[in-house]
Formats: sequence, C-alpha cells, structure tokens
Amino acid sequence: MPGPQRARHDNSERRDEAPLGSVLTRRVKGQSGAIEIVLLVTEDGPVQGLRLQGLREPAPISAAVQNPEWLGSFKGLSASSDLRLGQEIPDVAPQARPSAEAVVEAVRTLLILMDTSRASNIEHLHRSAQMRRD
Repeated sequence: MPGPQRARHDNSERRDEAPLGSVLTRRVKGQSGAIEIVLLVTEDGPVQGLRLQGLREPAPISAAVQNPEWLGSFKGLSASSDLRLGQEIPDVAPQARPSAEAVVEAVRTLLILMDTSRASNIEHLHRSAQMRRD
C-alpha cells in the first residue's frame, strides 16, 4: 500500500451556491487491502452519508462493512460522538472487526480534521475582521 494517505476535502456539494456539505475521502488498510472511505458531512458537522469503495475484502467481511444498516449507523454522528464498535457503531462479526475498526477510525479522523479545519477557519475569519476594525 502507498505511504500515508491524506484526507481530501471537496466543498462541491452546493445548492444555489450555498454549500450543502463536504465530501471527505480517506484510504485505509483493511484486512485484505485498501478501503476507500467517502464521507458526506453537513456544513454544521454531522455525517450525512458514508460509502466504501475499492474494497478488496473477502465476501463475509465486505458484506459486514457494506451492510446498509451498519453504514447508516454513522448518519448524524460527529467528532464528539462515541465512535467505537459496540457503542455508537454496532459491532460486526469477529472476522470483520479489524476492517470495521479501520473504517471507524478513518471516519473519526476525518471528522476531527473537519472540526479542526472549521475552528481554524472561524478563528482566521475572526482575526481578519478584528484587523479590519483596527
């Protein structure tokens, strides 16, 4: 697998030029190869949707982590949620657990990065407004 993967951020989800949210992607190491995470996050932070693509996992593992109910359990969660298997996210069969944990960790990382980015942007905008007043 290539070196460390960076989160890619795209604010292209728009309606009438107002952003609807952000699409974030990250590639993680599953049990049998890379798993690409595609996460849609609303402008105010919670997960709107999660998709996995490019899975190279065996059928039982792939079925567990691509189960619509399991993927749907991420909807509405944010960086402050208890993003752990068996907590906010339902547990999976033991053979799928390592890949599921990789997905959960990737989603947690993307949400934290998104929150940090928002906080930095707000702080930057606040400083810019303050400088204009001075």
